[in-house]
Amino acid sequence: MRFPPEPTRELIRAKYWQTFYQFITLKRKPIPNLRPFIVAGPPRSGTSLICTLLNAKPNIIISNEPKQITGKRFELADPTTLLKGFIIQTARTAIRKRKIYNKVDPRNPDKLTADTFNTGAARRYVPININPDQPLAVGAKAPMPLLDNLEDFCNNWPELKAVLIVRDPLRTINSWRHTFGWQHGLDDPSKGAKLKIYDRVPLSPNPLERRAHLWKITVDQCAHHAQKRPSRVLLIQYEDLIDNPAQVVTNTAKHLGSPAPETPIDTSSVRPQSSPNYKNLNESDIQLITRICQVPPANTPV
Repeated sequence: MRFPPEPTRELIRAKYWQTFYQFITLKRKPIPNLRPFIVAGPPRSGTSLICTLLNAKPNIIISNEPKQITGKRFELADPTTLLKGFIIQTARTAIRKRKIYNKVDPRNPDKLTADTFNTGAARRYVPININPDQPLAVGAKAPMPLLDNLEDFCNNWPELKAVLIVRDPLRTINSWRHTFGWQHGLDDPSKGAKLKIYDRVPLSPNPLERRAHLWKITVDQCAHHAQKRPSRVLLIQYEDLIDNPAQVVTNTAKHLGSPAPETPIDTSSVRPQSSPNYKNLNESDIQLITRICQVPPANTPV
């Protein structure tokens, strides 16, 4: 038996999930007290960490980079339908105490990963602290694909909220340089998802310059959403999360509408921020990033 080529198979998968999610969204009884949300932002900015910390709070569930809502599938099917259906189905699964797609630390399969690139491994886990009689915040994290479509999500799903997290550009781009194929889709459209935000990045033969512009455009977009919809979009600084994780997580839970009582969270996954060590950047790289990203001098290494 011959299978169709991969692009055709991916289209079939995308259309299948779109049809399935349209059915469960329209035909099944709505979930009362559902609080849908997303987590997004530039990669390597702490999105996995905030997911891990929030998942430890009662009645908050986040699926870390589920394959049903990847950037590739957003190209082939309606993004809002995919996201809405996935979150509703995830909520139903959680209420029934069944397993949900998430990423865990392979060294400790009972613990969600706080660093998707370095320790992430896909598996399923059973969510805890679920009380279906209380408001249930259910979300998904996919840093760039969800941010790329956030305007459409907000327009088409009024109940949806967003948590966006950004980080110092020097640390972010230093990390990009040895992860995620160096943001491969930015230079070669045949690789990775075709994000709309990539079209706004100025052409340049210098890959580092393009990535500096990508960071600036992405962070400006996060700030724009937070200013336009302050009641729906919460903007977090990674540095604030590291310095005071308990307070940031509490504020984020309140933003999501979680009525859960204040409970202590395990902050062992929060690594203290070390002094700047940009091992993947030389002095000219740092000057270029500082100029494009408009980094205050105090944020540059001494």
